[in-house]
Amino acid sequence: MSPILKKQIVAVLAGAITANAGLSEAIKINAPKLREDVLTSGKRLVEQPKPVEFGGPNFVDPFSGVAATPTDANDVSPNPVSVEGQESESEIIVKLAGEIPATGTILFGDKRILLAGKKKYKTGDVIIVKYKELEYDLVITDITATTFTVKHNQVTHSRAVK
Repeated sequence: MSPILKKQIVAVLAGAITANAGLSEAIKINAPKLREDVLTSGKRLVEQPKPVEFGGPNFVDPFSGVAATPTDANDVSPNPVSVEGQESESEIIVKLAGEIPATGTILFGDKRILLAGKKKYKTGDVIIVKYKELEYDLVITDITATTFTVKHNQVTHSRAVK
């Protein structure tokens, strides 16, 4: 064995011994008195937060501007709440689907493809439509020979191909 190789092996072994000594120092556990701060912080992180109180009888929903009332989790209206002058999700998705310039469909193998001008979409594709200065992501959920269905926020709408 060459002397250079021997020096390299000795250096590697010395480094391993030094690293092992540092590791044993890190593994030592402090006495309980020294660990109190860490244990207190850990308990605070694990505790469940207290539920936030509902805003009371005069609470106004900041998103819709309507006076809100507490509801049971199982008592959910199937139709979204519509504020006068604001459109509901279902009204918006009808208008968004109308913005898609669908011109036809083709059958490619066993999959149906939606043609929209020069673009082609298949089931699962996302179409971004701009409406009133906002962008909406519509997911194509179904394509038939004469219709296609889009979905946005759990609301779906089927529209005929022009």
